[in-house]
Amino acid sequence: MIIDDFDLVATGSNHPLTQLVELLPYARDTGVRFIIARNSAGASRAMFDPFMQRLRELGAQGLVLSSNRSEGEVLPGVRARSFPPGRGTLVTRKGGTRLVQVGWLPEQ
Repeated sequence: MIIDDFDLVATGSNHPLTQLVELLPYARDTGVRFIIARNSAGASRAMFDPFMQRLRELGAQGLVLSSNRSEGEVLPGVRARSFPPGRGTLVTRKGGTRLVQVGWLPEQ
């Protein structure tokens, strides 16, 4: 499942993913995968969202690209910071954190 603009999807009490929170521990066994993208503004507050909080508890991988330093810690052990386009910090359960470069094409 790909969710773009998660910050717009997960608003208030009408959260469409609430019913999936209790099923997240079984996602790997059932072949369900989530790719979630969101704006970095308010990212540290997003970690209190029940869905995102459960993903964090389960040790889900995350990629933090360039973001405003004022956001503070956006994933465990990763503080927001500025990067060149396509560069970011990958967080994995077993591998910890590492600097990565992903493919990027400028808008035309």
